[in-house]
Amino acid sequence: GTIFKILTFKPNQPNDVYVIDTAPAAPQFGVDSLATAGIDEIGIVPNPYKGASAYEVSNLQDIARFVNLPERATIRIFTLSGTLIRTLEKSGPARHLDWDLQTEDALPIASGMYLIHVEVPGVGEKVIKFGVIKKRIQLDLL
Repeated sequence: GTIFKILTFKPNQPNDVYVIDTAPAAPQFGVDSLATAGIDEIGIVPNPYKGASAYEVSNLQDIARFVNLPERATIRIFTLSGTLIRTLEKSGPARHLDWDLQTEDALPIASGMYLIHVEVPGVGEKVIKFGVIKKRIQLDLL
């Protein structure tokens, strides 16, 4: 789905041929400086999480998304007191990874601040601060 708009000062003819060279925009692999710079682009959205996100398909889900990830990464989520609550492993070509805002024991996390440690093997690591404001659950009793 990429659309190119070509502006010319002469009318297009049926035999006109255009050549577009995309080689300068091709992805580069194995370049350490680019990989290190790419770590700075890793993030989590929405941040802060305010009760909902665009990635949720129902009111029963809480989802935040890690974005701009490389093919392999280890993500560890900690409370501010340093307790590890979840470890996520990412492998594959997708540039994102969804987190259901649950702990390793499938319990929902509480509102508050969290520290996220992203480790990219052979490249480096990054720490992200993540704020969470959970939606209020109201039960209607008859």
